[in-house]
Amino acid sequence: MADRVLVGSRKGLISFRRGPGGWSYGGVAHAGIPVSYAFQDPATGACWAALDHGHWGVKLQRSQDRGATWEEVAAPAYPEGSEVTEGKPATTKYLWVLAADPHAPGRVYAGTEPGGLFVSDGEGFRLVEGLWNDPTRAQWFGGGRDSAAIHSILFDPRDPARILIAISCGGTYESLDGGQTWAPRNNGLQ
Repeated sequence: MADRVLVGSRKGLISFRRGPGGWSYGGVAHAGIPVSYAFQDPATGACWAALDHGHWGVKLQRSQDRGATWEEVAAPAYPEGSEVTEGKPATTKYLWVLAADPHAPGRVYAGTEPGGLFVSDGEGFRLVEGLWNDPTRAQWFGGGRDSAAIHSILFDPRDPARILIAISCGGTYESLDGGQTWAPRNNGLQ
C-alpha cells in the first residue's frame, strides 16, 4: 500500500504522507508552477514531475530522494524535422502522462501533445517511432486543444510486450511487441 501521494496542481506539486495517525501534508515543491502530472516510480523510488511553465515551456523534474531535492531532466523532444502535419513542425507543447514500465525497472514512458509517445531507459527520452509513423496518426485531432495528445499509458501485468495507450480524439492503440508496431483498438466505439 502506498505511503505517499503526489498531487500535481496549478500551484505546484503537493505531497501527502501516510503515518501512524493517517495522512498528513508533506509539503509543496515547484511552488507557483503548474504541474501537469506527477508520480513515484515504484521500482526505483524516483519521483517525477511534469511542469508547464507557460513562458519557459515544458520542463521535467526528477527527485531521487523522495522529493527533498529535484533535478531537471531533458524533457521529451521530437527529432529534428518531425512534423505533426506537412509544414507544421512537431514540438512538445505539454506532458500529459508519465508511466513506469513494471517489466523494466527504470524505464519511463511519456505521453505528449502533439500525440507522441517517448521512452527513456535513464539517458534521455526517444520518440517511439512505430506509433509516430503509424498512418492513422493523420486522422488524430485535438478535441479542444491544438493537437491530439497521448494521455494514458497502460502495461499488461501478464505480458511485458503488451502496451496500451489512449489518444485524445485518436482512440486506443495496442502494441504486442514492446512498442515496435501499433494497431487501433477502437471497434464498437461511437
